[in-house]
Amino acid sequence: MPRDRDVIAVLGSDMKTDIGSWMPFYEGLVKGTPRLLELLSEQETSATFYFTGHAAMTHPDIVTMVDAAGHEVG
Repeated sequence: MPRDRDVIAVLGSDMKTDIGSWMPFYEGLVKGTPRLLELLSEQETSATFYFTGHAAMTHPDIVTMVDAAGHEVG
C-alpha cells in the first residue's frame, strides 16, 4: 500500500455479552477487548465502543479500560 495516502477505515465491534443460545459461555468481551485495545494502540488509532447496558453493568472494568485508553464510549 502506498505510504503517501491516508487510509480511513470504519470497523464495528459489537460489545455485548449475549451471543445466542448456541454457546453456553462467551468470553470475547473480557478476553478480546484488551487485545483490541492493544492493536488500536499499536496503530495509533482511536475507536468508538458501543456497549449494551448489560455488558456495561456486568463488566464496568472493561468500559473503564476502554475509556482510560482514550476511546469514545457509547
